Amino acid sequence: MKDDIKNAVSKFLSKYRNVDVVEVVVDTSVSGPYLNLWAWKIHQGRRFKNAMRKVSVNNDWGFFEDVVDEVGSSTFHIPLLEIYTSWPDNIEQGDKIIIQTLKSASSVLSLNTQFFFHHVDAWPPVDIRNEKKMDIS
Repeated sequence: MKDDIKNAVSKFLSKYRNVDVVEVVVDTSVSGPYLNLWAWKIHQGRRFKNAMRKVSVNNDWGFFEDVVDEVGSSTFHIPLLEIYTSWPDNIEQGDKIIIQTLKSASSVLSLNTQFFFHHVDAWPPVDIRNEKKMDIS
């Protein structure tokens, strides 16, 4: 299952390797957890970190969506019940597996691409490359 997830993520990242932002979200809005992926381009003249600061202060992801255009997405195609075996308990262990899987697939992306992970509507996101809370300072 982990290889299936890595293959799906690798395929997505290869297709969208030159975008400004890749957002990865664990979403449970339809049933069990799914891994959703979005590729974004930042609007010319807009600043990613400024938008993310507004998200943090206002607890509203809409401030991020205001500065980006979707280039591609993959939603509700990657089930995660085998990773989060006792959902919603022990989420941290599943997150570690997902973050490691994402990190191992990230080499195709430009180092300038923001690559982050979070649960739907949750803050703060995790920077995949350093596996820490995203720095928005």
